Amino acid sequence: MSTFMNMSFTAAVMIVAIIVIRSLVINKLPKKTFMVLWGGGCIQTTDSLFFAVTI
Repeated sequence: MSTFMNMSFTAAVMIVAIIVIRSLVINKLPKKTFMVLWGGGCIQTTDSLFFAVTI
């Protein structure tokens, strides 16, 4: 269970980092960059859920 909590916490930190990056440089980076960042956050969240279900 601690592995699941650790992975979930890591995913939450990644999502918060994406929100901060987006708010700071929203007009300086292309929109595709944000799509890639959100894709990484979704994969991180999905991996933690998938890993918890298989245990």
